Amino acid sequence: MTWERISPGRELLRCLPRRSNACTALNPGSDRSRAGAGPGAARGSLFSCPPASRAASRSTRPEVRIASRSRRRAPRGSRFSRALYEETPARLVWRRDASPGELHPSFAYLDDGGRAVLHTTTWKDHRFVVLDDSGDVLSSVALFGDVIPWDEIDAHARYTTAGVDWTGLSLVTYPSLEGRAHFCLRTFWGRRILIELSTGRVIPAGEGSSALDAVERAFVEDTLRQAAESPMDALTEPRLAPIRAAALVAGSLGVRSAIPALQALEAVEDVSSVMGGGSNPIDLEISRHRLRSIVHLSLRRLGVPPAGYPATCVRLRGTDLRGRVPLPERAARAASLRLGARRLDVLTALGPPDAVPRRTGGRGRFDPWEYDLDGPASRTLRLSWQDKKQPLLEAIESIVPPVWAGDTRDGELARW
Repeated sequence: MTWERISPGRELLRCLPRRSNACTALNPGSDRSRAGAGPGAARGSLFSCPPASRAASRSTRPEVRIASRSRRRAPRGSRFSRALYEETPARLVWRRDASPGELHPSFAYLDDGGRAVLHTTTWKDHRFVVLDDSGDVLSSVALFGDVIPWDEIDAHARYTTAGVDWTGLSLVTYPSLEGRAHFCLRTFWGRRILIELSTGRVIPAGEGSSALDAVERAFVEDTLRQAAESPMDALTEPRLAPIRAAALVAGSLGVRSAIPALQALEAVEDVSSVMGGGSNPIDLEISRHRLRSIVHLSLRRLGVPPAGYPATCVRLRGTDLRGRVPLPERAARAASLRLGARRLDVLTALGPPDAVPRRTGGRGRFDPWEYDLDGPASRTLRLSWQDKKQPLLEAIESIVPPVWAGDTRDGELARW
């Protein structure tokens, strides 16, 4: 399925048939769009959620439209209607008016049977609205506090002026458990939200975990294998979003069968964001290869060092610094670094950094650089910079265990 905007007026969301089960979602009602596999770009762009099943049907599928009664973009809480269409043969399956006060969905998931799960949001009230195959509301599930404990939200989500950002790099599957269809969203930190689609009932945490592990492992294997077999120029948005989610879960679940596909995907160019947020010098621009960063994370967690493709792309004084990183030599080169070194000296010795985490406090305006060193004594080097117009290396911190062994890097990749 592919969700796309029809017009800024009557039809806000539309789901079109495509050859795979992957669907993308558009957020018409907030300042940040969100994907089934994670939040990302600005309002009005397209995002993806993962395939609905391991064996995706190639048949034509229904299309869904959510239409406003207003000619202008409808505000949150205004009246609108939902409709499910089938393209072949062309027919209206159902149409339903939303209840008074019901919120427009930020994004939606649709399974092969035409059952939808809509995500509606206010700033801190996020809900999954479950529709049956007739378009009627089965349940409205309050997520924060009831399903996801607030301490998890505080620990893993990002609070913004637009709301709470928590769905990045989420993995969505549609498992059949005991003969009943379910919707399952796995957050980047491993929390599962499991809903029985026939009743809209939330399944208590922990139930069916072994079966869900098997479903997610199969999804990861198939998604990454198909991605690795695809032409590299075909791996673009929105298709990359479920691939990123699968790549992250491969390391979380220890899916060693996915290693060859991960190694093949390391070469994919996926420059998705400029890091630093204005806190780096004006002559320096660092962009992140988002998929590659996730692949490196999972490969290291699976005990396999990356091949050395840079996780970031550095542009210093108008010069692009690219190329393979000499990973086996990094530890020896890092030992030669001295305080007061220039940025170019560090880049020449170690290559582009593996991560540039957002500065959360402390002195200085410039974000630190992190380099992962592989080997028997694996660790992460965090380099801090003096707060000057032309910053020099101020501190070298050796972090053991390495940053990739925890979930800090996962959150950075999911949120930024």
